[in-house]
Amino acid sequence: MGKIKNIEGVHNVTDTLITKIMMGTFGCVPAYDRFFFDGTKKFGIATGTFNEKSITDISRFYIKNEDKLEECRTEISKYGIEYPQMKIVDMCFWQIGYDLSLKTVITNKITLIM
Repeated sequence: MGKIKNIEGVHNVTDTLITKIMMGTFGCVPAYDRFFFDGTKKFGIATGTFNEKSITDISRFYIKNEDKLEECRTEISKYGIEYPQMKIVDMCFWQIGYDLSLKTVITNKITLIM
């Protein structure tokens, strides 16, 4: 997942932290956290590493599915919230990853009971 990078004067900076800051300030990349990775992995969308190829793959995904994703943005904007395109991608794949984690937790609990 998020590789630890050393930046001059700052140590132990992960892809997750870097992309969360970029998402929050610029809205130009999804936040590369665990649930986002799991969601994109499920559909083979991105490499799982914050790099040029991954961003290109996610951008291609957005372009390919632009009609549906823009429909989501339009629906959300009815409530006075204007999200950038990559925030929509982030939310979609985060939710998929989160849902997958819940299924794993439930499956593990059932296995423990049996």
